[in-house]
Amino acid sequence: MPTLQIDRSDLVTVLGQLAPLTDSKGTKPILANVHARAAEGKLILSATDYTTTLQLGVTTYSDAAAEFLLPASLAKYLRHWPQPKVTAKIGPESIIFESERGQFPVPVIDPGLYPATDTAPLPKRFTVQASTLCRAIETSVPFCARNDTRRNITGVHVIAHKNTVRFEATDGHRATQRDLPAEIAGKRVKSDCIIPAAALALWLKADKTRMGKVAISWDDKHARIECLDRVLTVRLLEGQYPNLNQVIPERTAAPPSVDHGALTQTLQALGALADGSIKPVGLRVQPGGMVLASEASEQGQGVLAIAAEWDGEPSTVGLNAAYALDFLKLAKGGRVTIDIRDEL
Repeated sequence: MPTLQIDRSDLVTVLGQLAPLTDSKGTKPILANVHARAAEGKLILSATDYTTTLQLGVTTYSDAAAEFLLPASLAKYLRHWPQPKVTAKIGPESIIFESERGQFPVPVIDPGLYPATDTAPLPKRFTVQASTLCRAIETSVPFCARNDTRRNITGVHVIAHKNTVRFEATDGHRATQRDLPAEIAGKRVKSDCIIPAAALALWLKADKTRMGKVAISWDDKHARIECLDRVLTVRLLEGQYPNLNQVIPERTAAPPSVDHGALTQTLQALGALADGSIKPVGLRVQPGGMVLASEASEQGQGVLAIAAEWDGEPSTVGLNAAYALDFLKLAKGGRVTIDIRDEL
């Protein structure tokens, strides 16, 4: 009878990270479980919804190799476990969790019934620093569409070319692009894929350390993200991604720049005066400053000026204050540059 000893908080954390992929409604009973494999001081736990599979590791003591299934609901019981360590004995008919207060048995389910995960290497591959990848996910996933009939824009478009990987996203109203330095394997031919935003959000929650290098690989149907004992495999989204270069302004040599905090406070103040979810604000750039004005509403109209670095010709654009604030929340302070494509 193999015996395992696992840190309770680590096990609860991993089960919580896998929970979004488990079936809590009972429509697919086998997916209400988490697959577990103990070997060489690690307990490898994985869950799948047939589209996305996430594998995470927990340090453990094991006196023998073992493979078994655990109910995903186990986490809510372990949160109240009386000891910092969890001892589990895997028998032929039940898995017995033991504490000083007694025993908690879980029926054994044949692990062979759980969907297998394809581990074959995928041909297109690049590596990137974990912290850089997490930052790219943080600044792209919020801009993806949600529940849109155009499923291709519910994901992040990843483009690998030469020594750079671009993450870009749009919901049809706003768009973002972020370039990352990367090590691209094999022929440096431009290639791309669309990874579902929900899967990238799962990876972000699972990668707490943000240390080391992450490998991302894909073929025509699937993508895989790997770092140490963390592996995410996901089915890619199909379709042609919109060409964002047609709508995102080209960067100029010396665009207007403004303090992040000043711009944020100004947009928040003007957005509070706007009616509805769309908060239109007019922005006029002129030498030495910016003037921002909200549309007239029942709350009134606001006109505020802030200092800016700019010595070019005056120009005026309109923007949605709510969209701009979404971007500013993700920025890390400093100065913000504003490239203007089409003047009002």
